[in-house]
Amino acid sequence: MVNRMRSIVRTATDESGKFRTGVLEAALAHSKKDEIIAAYNRPEYLAERVILMQWWSDYVIAQKFKAIAA
Repeated sequence: MVNRMRSIVRTATDESGKFRTGVLEAALAHSKKDEIIAAYNRPEYLAERVILMQWWSDYVIAQKFKAIAA
């Protein structure tokens, strides 16, 4: 169930076009596949992740209301 939820989050946020890939990957705690990049490039994107999480919250609430209205 957890991986399915992460997949939904990743897909919805990516399709929104509002967030950079690095921000999405950091928010989902995905590790970098390239060990050299992982060793030297360690951004946390904290400010952008806050915005992403607020967007996700708003998105989920909007989906709930769409389901109720249907």
